[in-house]
Amino acid sequence: MNHLTISLSYLKARAPESLLQVLLLAIGLGTVVFVILFESQFTERMTSNAKPFDLVVGAKGSALQLVLSTVYQADVPTGNIPLPEAQALREDPGVAVAIPMALGDSYDGFRIVGTEPDYSAQYGAKLNSGRFWTIPLEAVLGATVAKRSRLRIGDSFVGIHGVFGGGDEHKDTPYRVVGILGETGTLIDRLVLTSVESVWRVHEVQYAHAKSMIFGGSSEASPEGDGSVGNSLREVTAMLIRLKSPASLDRLEQYVDRRPTLQWASPQQEATRFLAFVGAGGDMLRVMAGVFIAMSALGVCTALFNAMRKRRYDFAIMRALGASPAGLLWLVLVEGVIVAFSAAVIGIMLGHAGAGLIGKLVPEAGAMALDGSTLAEAEIYIPLLALGACLLGALLPAVLAYRIEVAEVLLRRKP
Repeated sequence: MNHLTISLSYLKARAPESLLQVLLLAIGLGTVVFVILFESQFTERMTSNAKPFDLVVGAKGSALQLVLSTVYQADVPTGNIPLPEAQALREDPGVAVAIPMALGDSYDGFRIVGTEPDYSAQYGAKLNSGRFWTIPLEAVLGATVAKRSRLRIGDSFVGIHGVFGGGDEHKDTPYRVVGILGETGTLIDRLVLTSVESVWRVHEVQYAHAKSMIFGGSSEASPEGDGSVGNSLREVTAMLIRLKSPASLDRLEQYVDRRPTLQWASPQQEATRFLAFVGAGGDMLRVMAGVFIAMSALGVCTALFNAMRKRRYDFAIMRALGASPAGLLWLVLVEGVIVAFSAAVIGIMLGHAGAGLIGKLVPEAGAMALDGSTLAEAEIYIPLLALGACLLGALLPAVLAYRIEVAEVLLRRKP
């Protein structure tokens, strides 16, 4: 029998204790894996999703909220801005690209975004099938939306009021799917894209129905707007702007600052601030993981120490039969290695499962496309971390096994 076989037999003999050691260490390692996945994916996607645009201009409020709601689709909008203000920004000579965003509805947990086809092009998205919209109430689905909803070209669906759902269904204004985008790995995959006019149409009908219930009369809304309903709702949530050159930045910021209803925000600056805030939460999780790992190392030490005391006679017999002190030392250390390997495998699985579960259940995490299917480079250190913790815990029992006095143990053995 070799060291591995003997160590496995010893672990099997005290299976409940061994399983508890593995699980405790796996929880700590799983927490570390989750933090690694979260920070790597979150940082990469926050950075990549902010790259296409230099500024976001929207209604007064929190700059971070403005960026999160329009660039990252992960918060509620700060409000709307009048269409003339948006058109003035588009016509500014320093603006290279100005893309409108009209938010307010969702479908099956995915946001419906009123915009222009050029919006998807900013993230390298291309049609996998179908075409872009040409008239109101036609929609193009992101790859993830199409996969989970199982909608196909020609199918219809109804939006729900509210960017996180929970509102009334817009049953009188169903959308028709005319295109499906290929997968990009960006937030586009999780969006339903349509025209700004579509969002106006849906809410004109909603407004007309509410007006009819309060004042009586017809509840129909003109497709083009009827003057009293349509024109009053001609607003957009924000404008996503890319400048022709950095020289235009200060002038455009000063222009927006002079508008009483507008504010600007830099996606890159707000992303940096938000990542710093999230990093503080990651530090707390790392501390918790460190506590679990330290407790696991202590548990391994305690368990192996107690087991070694019970095996003193066995070890003495081995020595008497020719086993070397180094052989006994390695026998104890191999037990620690087995625990470390098992915990590392389970911990990595737990970390990935947790990331995938949170990505599906938490809308904000899903909007950042958090998932457990991708590997992070830093995960290669997880087995080393587990091995270090277990070897540290096994060191004292191993040394005691190495220094065992054969004659003393055998003489003290009671018949």
